[in-house]
Amino acid sequence: MTLTLVITERAHQDIERNAVWWARNHSLTQAIDWQEAVYRQIETIPEMPESYPPAPENSTFDEELRQKNVVEIDPADREFAIAFNPLQVPTGGMGR
Repeated sequence: MTLTLVITERAHQDIERNAVWWARNHSLTQAIDWQEAVYRQIETIPEMPESYPPAPENSTFDEELRQKNVVEIDPADREFAIAFNPLQVPTGGMGR
């Protein structure tokens, strides 16, 4: 089953804040690449949300919280995680 994913305003703000920080402290090009990679990865979550493992903080919530681990595309090959709740994915599109 494919779900529709809506990205919350808080998530957009967090992504933007991190990209701005990276641009100021490292590289504008890397910040843009990172931000685009985050959105590409988020867009794949609805395809099989149940295939991702529980997030480490899952036990602190009443509802299920899963996490998608992503390897960045920069040379440092760092990882970041996207946490999401597959049971509360509203309909209505990506909302970017």
